[in-house]
Amino acid sequence: RRVHGVVKETMVQTMKIASEIGQEYGIVTYDLNVAFKAYSIQVLESPRFDKLLILLGNFHLEMAFFGALGTYLSDCGIEYILTETDVLAAGSLQGFLKGKYYSRCTRIHTILGTALECLLFNEFRQTLIESDIALLDQISSDTITSNVIAEL
Repeated sequence: RRVHGVVKETMVQTMKIASEIGQEYGIVTYDLNVAFKAYSIQVLESPRFDKLLILLGNFHLEMAFFGALGTYLSDCGIEYILTETDVLAAGSLQGFLKGKYYSRCTRIHTILGTALECLLFNEFRQTLIESDIALLDQISSDTITSNVIAEL
């Protein structure tokens, strides 16, 4: 009950502030569980909060994105590569695919993204003629040298 009152008060204050500064809509960001309460308040007290945009925080948006990626990746073979190479334990596979473990998803999606970019780049290199490959190697070498010098 108390949480409900606090959430409602933040909604009231958001609409009040939006009105004071001449905005037609108020915008508020909540954690997932609080957002569920806010959505129910918004529906029950319509039209009072009809012009309030309730957003999910970045953490929950990213977790939803990881879950969507997992749905896309499931049954494409990548999950087998991850488990066979010991990047991901077999028992953690479903949680990863559903986007349930933030740090694990962040780490593994970074590894996957880098690996896929390398494969794509290697395929791209095979389409080039020799002079373009030499130029690309020179650019890569200069970039690496510049980065090493910058770190010194």
